[in-house]
Amino acid sequence: MASGQYSAIESGNVKWQKVAFCERFACILYYCLSGLSDELKEMKAEREKNKGNEAFRASDFDEALVYYSRSLSLLKTVAAHNNRAQTCMCCA
Repeated sequence: MASGQYSAIESGNVKWQKVAFCERFACILYYCLSGLSDELKEMKAEREKNKGNEAFRASDFDEALVYYSRSLSLLKTVAAHNNRAQTCMCCA
């Protein structure tokens, strides 16, 4: 997928830009485009991480990677990094 083909999607009031396609896990990674307050970023990052946790528990590792990546695009946290790394190990 060429970089010019990446498109934006909207989820609620947040706009996400596709920034990468992970060949290994066949999933698209997203980056948050919205100018959100720090408090709102923290809340949305936590929500995305929790959605990733639900997907992980359901063994939907591709979906979990997307949610963890979206969480990290909003706010870098140790928990989201660790969860994404664990998901990658489960996919290997």
